[in-house]
Amino acid sequence: MNFRVTALAVASVMAISSTSFAAASQPQIQPPLQGTINEPQWINSDNLIVKKVTDQGFEYYKIGLNGSSELLLKAAANATELVMSPDGKQFVYVNDNGDLFLVDSVTKVERKISTDTEPKMELQFSDNGSKLYYLLGDKIDRVAAVNLADLKQSVIVDDKVAYKSDLQISKDETKALYAVSKSGKVDEVAEAYTVDSKGTEPQYNLADLKTAGAKPVQLTSTPDNKIYGSFLSDNRMVFVSASSEDTGMPLKQISADGKDIKFLVNHLDVSESVVLKDGSLLIIGENRAFKKSVFTVDASGITKQLAVLPEGTLAISATDVNHVAATVETELGEKVSVLANGKFTDLSK
Repeated sequence: MNFRVTALAVASVMAISSTSFAAASQPQIQPPLQGTINEPQWINSDNLIVKKVTDQGFEYYKIGLNGSSELLLKAAANATELVMSPDGKQFVYVNDNGDLFLVDSVTKVERKISTDTEPKMELQFSDNGSKLYYLLGDKIDRVAAVNLADLKQSVIVDDKVAYKSDLQISKDETKALYAVSKSGKVDEVAEAYTVDSKGTEPQYNLADLKTAGAKPVQLTSTPDNKIYGSFLSDNRMVFVSASSEDTGMPLKQISADGKDIKFLVNHLDVSESVVLKDGSLLIIGENRAFKKSVFTVDASGITKQLAVLPEGTLAISATDVNHVAATVETELGEKVSVLANGKFTDLSK
C-alpha cells in the first residue's frame, strides 16, 4: 500500500469543514488508541498516520512514537482513502462521493481539488510531491493525475481496458505499472450458474507516460495470481507470484524494458513486498524456524532477516529499514506495532 504532495496553500481561498475535521490542536499524550487500528503510514521518523474503524466510519489519527495522538479526520468525512504528503504538512483524501480533498494537517483547512465525482482509488503522490496519481472511473478503466501547482487534472492512461488495480508510478514518472483482470464467464443452467474463471488472472501492463499516445504494453500472460507490483530504483519491476498449481510464492522481477521476467527470490514464500524510499526492497517470508519475518533483498536476490514479525501480522509499511510498522490481527481487532531495537512494540491496543 506511499505519500507524496507539495505544500500548496492560500488559506484565504480554502474552506474549513467543521463537520469533517477536528479543530486544530496540539497532540496530547494519552492512552494508546484502542479498537481496530490499521493501515499505518509513516509521516516522518517520529510519527505515523493510522486508520481507526468505528461504527460511524473511518477515523484517521496522527500518532507519535512518544505516545502522542491527534485526530486528523472524523468519520463524518466519509473518507474511503487517505494519503499523507511526503513532508507531512498536508494530506489528501477521497470520500464515498468521489470528491477529492487536500488538507493542511496542522490547521485542518481543506480544499476540494476534484472537478468530478467519478470513483477514485489507490491515491499516490509523485516522488517530489508535485502530482497526485490515482485510478479513475466506475469501471476503474483510467489512470489520472492532478498537478498540484495549478490543480489541473488529466487522464494519462485511457486504453479502454476496465478493472485496473495495483497502480504504481515509476520514481522518474515516465512509466505506470498496473494490473488488469478480466471478468469470469457466467454460464446459467436450470436456475443455477457456474463461473468460468479461466483467463481472469491479473496481468501487468506498462504504460509509457512520456510519449503521447503510446499504447500500454502487456508484460505478463501466465495464469498465476500477481500482487504487489512495484518499481525498483533502476526501473526494474517486481511482483509476488502465487500459482494455483504450486504452493510456492516467489518474488519475480521484470526488466526495465519489460522483455525479461525471472525469479528474484525463489527460496522463500513471499507474502508481501515493499519498496523503500531509496528504491530498495523489503519482503515478508518465513525464516528457517517457520516464523513470519521481514527480510531485506539486494539487487541479486540475496535476503537478510531484519526482524521476526509479531504473530498475526497482516501487512507492513516502511520507509527504510529503521522505520517499519506492522498491522497485526488480534482477537479484539487489529493493532499497529513498530520496529525498535530489533523487536516490535505496540502503538495501539
